[in-house]
Amino acid sequence: MPQKIAKKDLPSTDSVAAAKPLLEAIEKRNAAVASAREAATKDGAVVKHDPQYRTARKKLKRAQRKLRGELIRVHNVPVKAVPPPPPEPAPTPTPAAAPEPEVAAAPAEAAEPAAES
Repeated sequence: MPQKIAKKDLPSTDSVAAAKPLLEAIEKRNAAVASAREAATKDGAVVKHDPQYRTARKKLKRAQRKLRGELIRVHNVPVKAVPPPPPEPAPTPTPAAAPEPEVAAAPAEAAEPAAES
């Protein structure tokens, strides 16, 4: 006897951004199935082999499979751990008694040696 596979604990459709358009498609497909079911009802029973009803059901099931596949994909994607922010470096104390020496810029004429010989 085959082993039973445990059901996956999938995320809700509200928490998955890519599921919203799929949910809209499923709602549209449900409406199509309802109208096709009414058209396929004869003598109070649904004729399941009616072509419009079968295609409407297939489109609904396809949309549901896409939604489930997206939920499984999101469930299986590993969540990247956000690294903690780096610690701020400790401020280095600056000695107040030793000011930085000022370097005077020498004029450009004095920097070039005199080539008068």
